[in-house]
Amino acid sequence: RSDCNPQRVADRSRNMSIDFPPPPAQKLLALAYGLVCHAVFGVAALTMVIVMGSGMTLAFGRIPEPWNWVANVALLLHLPLGHSFFLSDRGRRVLKWFSPKAIASDMAPTVYVIIAAIQVGLLFALWTPSGTVWWQAEGALFYVFVALFLASWGLLGLSTLNAGLELQSGFNGWSAVFRGRRVRYPDMPTTGLFRFTRNPLPAASW
Repeated sequence: RSDCNPQRVADRSRNMSIDFPPPPAQKLLALAYGLVCHAVFGVAALTMVIVMGSGMTLAFGRIPEPWNWVANVALLLHLPLGHSFFLSDRGRRVLKWFSPKAIASDMAPTVYVIIAAIQVGLLFALWTPSGTVWWQAEGALFYVFVALFLASWGLLGLSTLNAGLELQSGFNGWSAVFRGRRVRYPDMPTTGLFRFTRNPLPAASW
């Protein structure tokens, strides 16, 4: 019995495998994108952990006053603005510029994660510290704050898992190209932390 429901037919078409296996060159290219993606992602995450853990004092920015405030605000703004742009129709077209046309649509989520990770890395690496330490936890209170800091990272990890690790890490893009399949996007999550907020990732991050 044939299925005449156009929506179900379209959904199956998007998830169908390509009729032939990808050539070796395409597999190597996909692996290269994956390596870059996960390396940049890891470096950005590590930079974020170190700089935030130091109270933003270990960042490398050294812009003199009063321009340090301008630079820091620009760094703060470029992250959400960039995220929003690349999720727009025009931004999604721009994402396709960074990979060969034949695989551009399927590689887009990996390219998005690469760009987002670079943005995160730049924010924390290039932040200019004020040079003034207003307060520093000491004694038992220091360990309380360390525990809270680690707990916040656990919350961020849980948020990432709830949102779909393959999508959030860029894995689904390059791995689809490697296997010769169309990229698959998960449905909007409704379980886990998404039961309490539409997007728990920013809340967990900050």
